[in-house]
Amino acid sequence: MTPHELEKAVDELLEAAPRVRMAVSLQQPELVDALTSRGFRRLGGPWFVRLWRSLADVDDLAGHTVPDGYTIRHVRPEELVERVEVHRRCWAPARIKRMLSLPVTGDEAGSSYSVDKHRAVMATPVYRADLDLVAVAADGSFAAFGLGWLDASAGAVLFEPIGTVPEHAGRGLARAVCAEILRAARDHGATQAVVSPRGDDGYPLPRRLYEGLRMREVAQVVSFGTV
Repeated sequence: MTPHELEKAVDELLEAAPRVRMAVSLQQPELVDALTSRGFRRLGGPWFVRLWRSLADVDDLAGHTVPDGYTIRHVRPEELVERVEVHRRCWAPARIKRMLSLPVTGDEAGSSYSVDKHRAVMATPVYRADLDLVAVAADGSFAAFGLGWLDASAGAVLFEPIGTVPEHAGRGLARAVCAEILRAARDHGATQAVVSPRGDDGYPLPRRLYEGLRMREVAQVVSFGTV
């Protein structure tokens, strides 16, 4: 779109909704200019980066080995309950608060993730069971998980979500799971990988995880709004 067309589109948006908050890539300067000329300002709070890497050469992934005592494989059909439980343990609200350095009161509810919700995930057109991976501990329990979403038309794979059970954290399991997702996606025709973790200092761990897989920043996505 031309600058004039962008400004016209922003005007039409403001006519329909005078108070607007939207995510904007700073790598789209024409859009940023159109928004700021109409009174939009960058808002505070968390912002995100878009990380990318090519899958033309994945030899570097060999360095992300599976820790001793664990195996990585895809989830089996009869393991639906266990798959849901590992998600719930990784992303319990109290744990999320700890990762964000927020106070934990002790009365946090459990995760709302459920068997029905995961069935809904599995029913989406781009879900692939062979990209729904788990790290299995020596006792047979699920210690970590990761889900890759393959867009065959774009040749791209996206990570979301990734998690490690607290008792198994700090051993490189999340990175090993991600590396296996990248290799598996490449085998299915993916040529690139993308992910959008937080870019601010409030929650840096995911970004460090993905940058350790040689993913590099290609965009910054921030919030703009009317003031």
